[in-house]
Amino acid sequence: MSYTKASTLTKAGNHYAGDQLWSAFAPMTPADQRNRAQQALREIARIAVATDTDEVVAAAVAWIETGEAGTGLPFRSSWWRERNNLGNIGVTGDPTQNDLSQSWDTPADGAMGLMAHLVAYAYGNGWRKAWDTDALGLPWLYDRRFDLVLHELGGRAFRTIGDLNRRWAVDSDDDYGGKLAKRANALVAAMTPVTTPSTGPEPVEQEPSMATPVFGRVPHPLYQNRIVTSSRAWDDLGPRTIRAAVWHRMHGTLWGTDSYFRGAAVTKALTDYGVGVAATDGAQQAGALLRWNDPNGRRAPWASGPVNNPTGDAVPFLDRYGVNGINRDAVSIEISGNGDTALDAKARATVVALTAYYADQYGVPWDAFPAVPGEDRSFVMWHGEIYDGKRNSCPGAVVMAATDGMIDEIKVILKRYQAASAPVDPADPVYAKPQPPAKGDSIVNGRIFLAHAHTYTTKAAVVPRIYADPGSDPTGPRIPKGTQVTTSHVVSDVGESADLTAVLVDGSRIPIRDVLV
Repeated sequence: MSYTKASTLTKAGNHYAGDQLWSAFAPMTPADQRNRAQQALREIARIAVATDTDEVVAAAVAWIETGEAGTGLPFRSSWWRERNNLGNIGVTGDPTQNDLSQSWDTPADGAMGLMAHLVAYAYGNGWRKAWDTDALGLPWLYDRRFDLVLHELGGRAFRTIGDLNRRWAVDSDDDYGGKLAKRANALVAAMTPVTTPSTGPEPVEQEPSMATPVFGRVPHPLYQNRIVTSSRAWDDLGPRTIRAAVWHRMHGTLWGTDSYFRGAAVTKALTDYGVGVAATDGAQQAGALLRWNDPNGRRAPWASGPVNNPTGDAVPFLDRYGVNGINRDAVSIEISGNGDTALDAKARATVVALTAYYADQYGVPWDAFPAVPGEDRSFVMWHGEIYDGKRNSCPGAVVMAATDGMIDEIKVILKRYQAASAPVDPADPVYAKPQPPAKGDSIVNGRIFLAHAHTYTTKAAVVPRIYADPGSDPTGPRIPKGTQVTTSHVVSDVGESADLTAVLVDGSRIPIRDVLV
């Protein structure tokens, strides 16, 4: 059976796997977007199974909406490259509305937004029978226009591909549904193995050859999102594509550097990440990861320059990507302490895991790392190789001496995820130790903690975290919907997030909005 405008948006069973979708898109996807596209398609396939929606239709939407003007080839639009927007959600043509449209942190998050938007259309006010908030979270947290779709369309469910015409998008030929159906049929014909959704056995995800690495499965290590929004120490050099990692030493402490970037260095310096070290930050902060700048955005931080008398691995990188590439195309990883500060196991593991994540994102196979195939260079650089003023001090003797061993550890991580025949579950989680505030009202780092002992019931599943920031480390497993929790405080000022946060009696933080009743 072929897709037509009368084909439904929902589907129970006979789903295609994410890598089958990818097999159809791979020949059309630009090299610098292959890993990101593969992540998004895997997430589309996963959510389609969970919500009984049609992953081929969702992928067809992504094809059209991320398409390049003129050619229509997918995963080329600026909304995809810069915002991980797979469905042009919120992009109306009005410049003001376009600027205010949603951005997603990762391709997988963008896929969640796309699927939440599709569920709003396919199920209307009956969305709860498809979207399990305990398992998937609240859909409007992924798609800010979710409620708007329900309101503007009166909660009606739209069943077919053709129903999306003039609703999801206004097509110049007034045939959005027909174009979706055409692309859906093209995807099915190109997928490996070729099996239509309506006939034959359920497609089975094919095991990759051991000689063919599978990219996009290496996890990003847990981090606390501390974006320095006030910083002016960056340039807009276009969308960033991380092609290398530069290792630094802070010549200071983790939280001292955090304050420095928000104060004296607001017009002088900025890096993407900082890693805590026991010797300078204490045992509890060993391996802690702060993200000060988004490597997936447009802000190229003043991190790894200036370029002066480059040597070693910096030379072939500069030959290929130029001076602008140093801050635009390389993720900067600051390690707490001085050049001779001991690097403990947790700090080392965080640097290794973060570097492995970005190497995998760029498509560097485990058996070649640190060499980047086809580019005659290393993925890892030291700051001192770029700037002779930091030649021997950044990252300094300790990290430089440890580099070969760390590279071997990165290869182990890459092999574990790239060479496995099925997605690898991360190791059992290690939870952060909660940090309860002092009894009574207090002010800590400019945040006001108000004593508030009260018992609430969670109205949605939520992950308890060590800090208010949603990117900070979890302190325990997900708390199911309907669980009674007791608070000790509320944080009336959580800085950039601006929302109230509840502090549980053990010191864990959870957001109040959309969670507690």
